[in-house]
This record gives sequence, C-alpha cells and structure tokens, in this order.
Amino acid sequence: MKQIQKNRTYLSVYLVIVIVAIIAAYAVSLQALGFNWIIASLTALIILVITRIYTIGTAFYGQIKEITLQQEKESQEEISISDIINQKNTEEKEEKEQQEEELDKLIEQLSGENDPEKLGQKLLSQLGEELQIVQGLVYQYSNETEKFEVLSTYAYYGEEPPQAFSIGEGLSGQAARDQQRILLTELPDDYTEVISGLGKRQPKMLLLAPLIHEEKTVALVELSFFEKFNEQKIDKFEGILNKLAQHFA
Repeated sequence: MKQIQKNRTYLSVYLVIVIVAIIAAYAVSLQALGFNWIIASLTALIILVITRIYTIGTAFYGQIKEITLQQEKESQEEISISDIINQKNTEEKEEKEQQEEELDKLIEQLSGENDPEKLGQKLLSQLGEELQIVQGLVYQYSNETEKFEVLSTYAYYGEEPPQAFSIGEGLSGQAARDQQRILLTELPDDYTEVISGLGKRQPKMLLLAPLIHEEKTVALVELSFFEKFNEQKIDKFEGILNKLAQHFA
C-alpha cells in the first residue's frame, strides 16, 4: 500500500515537470517564432493528453488501492479467525488434559480400595462431590443369585430397600443387558423421593450406567439428580466407570 501511494506521488511530480517543461518550451517558441496556431494547438493537445493519462493513471491506482485494501482486510480477517481457532483448540486441549489429569488422580485414589463394597461407597461419595448427585446406588452382579445385588448406597432413604434385578429386568436390567447407559429426564411420580434438611424432593433426572469388564456387565451405577447436567460431565463419569469396572468383577 505504501508503495502504491509512493508511485502515485511520483506520477504527480512527473506530470507537473512535463507540463512545466512543455509550457516553458512553448514560451521559448513564442519569443523565437512568434505566435503560431500549430504550435499552440500541439502544445494544448499534448497537455490535454498528459492530463488525460494522469486521470486514467489516478483511477487505475485508485482501483489498485481499493483491491489492495480489500486483500489486506481479508488477510487480517483470516489471521484473526485462525488465531481464534488456534486459541480455542489450545484451550480445549488444555482443558481436556486437565480433566484427564484429575480423572487419573481420582482413579488412583479409588483403585487403592480392594473391597468392592467400600470401593462402591467411595465411588458414590466422590461422584456426590463431582456430579452433585442427590442419591446413588451401586449394584454388583452375583454369580450365585444371577442377579444384580445392592452393594453400596448414597443418601438413600427409601421406605423399602432397593431390590435386586436380573439381566433385562426393568430399566436397570435393560441397561445391564444392552451395556448402554440410560438417561431419564422425566421420572415417574412413584420414583423414590430424596429426603434432606429441606424436606422431600423428587429427583429430576436419573442415570443408569453399566460397568463393563471383558464384555460382561459386572456392576451398575444408578444416580439421581435434582438438576440436569451436561454431556461433558457424563463422559467424565463414564471414564471413571470404565477404569474401575475390573475391580467389581
């Protein structure tokens, strides 16, 4: 852009010099030859042509300037967008690394417990802090009864103890059979109420997540929440379960 402006300045200077030179030559011819229509006409024509060339050149440089400005603007926008994308990718990468580091620390803490019942209790307590659950159950598959028996509980105050279930029985049994989590955002009216210092409240969301080890469902976690939580937290939760599944086998 600076080069274009510089060239335009040079063109203006050259034009002034040429016109002055022509006028000076014309003045000399007047003194030497007197007034001559032919010389006067040629001089005027030359000045007109030069002026026209300057006008065209100015317009041309104006177009180049506009195009250059547009290109610079687009280049700056591309750089800006690229910077934003790179910054976002960096932030996401750092956030993911931080989550993985926290997850590894949590897994390390929980994996130190060899007793499945105590491990289930610690898992629910940790999830209570991490995911703000209001109630939780851990079921472990029993080879003797061929059912999922209650192993650990968290803030459970139901009138009746949680019932064992078989593969495919009820929603919990379906989650265990299909080895896929089930997330319910609308719970039935008869679902267990949560009792706290604020009185009785019914959870707003229920999550059933199987623990898979060597292609077999070895346990199932049932969590209830007062508020909905995002997919990112669910992914983190499943990451914990995948690492701990072997301890319930």
